[in-house]
Amino acid sequence: MNINQVEEEEKTRFLDILDDLADDSGYKACFNNGIDQAFHRHQPKSPIHDLKFRTRFEVPTDQVISVVSEADLIPTWNKYAACSGTHESQNTFDMSIYCQLWLPWPAQNRNLLVNLKIVDLLDSSGTHAVFISPVDLDVHKQVFQNKGGIRLKILHSAATVTPIFDPVTKQVTACDLALLLTIDPEMYVVPDWLISYVLEIMVPWMFARIRVLMCEIRDDTNNPFHIRIKKNPNFYDELRKQIVEYGNKNDKDRIQTFTSFFLPTW
Repeated sequence: MNINQVEEEEKTRFLDILDDLADDSGYKACFNNGIDQAFHRHQPKSPIHDLKFRTRFEVPTDQVISVVSEADLIPTWNKYAACSGTHESQNTFDMSIYCQLWLPWPAQNRNLLVNLKIVDLLDSSGTHAVFISPVDLDVHKQVFQNKGGIRLKILHSAATVTPIFDPVTKQVTACDLALLLTIDPEMYVVPDWLISYVLEIMVPWMFARIRVLMCEIRDDTNNPFHIRIKKNPNFYDELRKQIVEYGNKNDKDRIQTFTSFFLPTW
């Protein structure tokens, strides 16, 4: 999706969020192992919390985005996901996904339902952005009917997935992920131990598990993500094509190939 396809008010809101992604003022650093970082900020006199994450994956953009775009497969790799799926989809660049996340007792499982728009910001910012929007409460109740859990209200949030070009080969060999989630956890008081558990245990485990998953996708042609990526060239090839065109515009010597093992069909 091109940024010009996003409505003006929505575009302004999300570009402001992307600015906040780069500014850690007022955030508490909660986790840093040299690769993965997690930050937390509780907005004053408000139930709203901001959670910020940064990491690098040694794979191209298409494989990282598949982790959320193939939403129904989330429980196959994430032990904290009780159920998940796609609620509705205009196309793969604009979809609504849902997931129920397990939390340790005495906290109750949390249900999230969001709309995702994957937007090409390569020319202006060198990245793909994922615009995250809340979905109507009535739809949320319908999706999670008889599934238990409590709503986790995710407000307007965003992520960036930035390709990293190898300076020698001129190929994309990795990508940087930055994610800012603004949430209302629907809790009167969020205990410090729960914040620590999520940011210092759950999220680092997920990042580590995704790295293992990337190897599984690469090495096993029967892996369900591998199969899905090959079966949806209109989406994944388009992501690769956007990055290759961006690379060619900014460096005429860049090789028009991709280190993703999925060969483009265009």
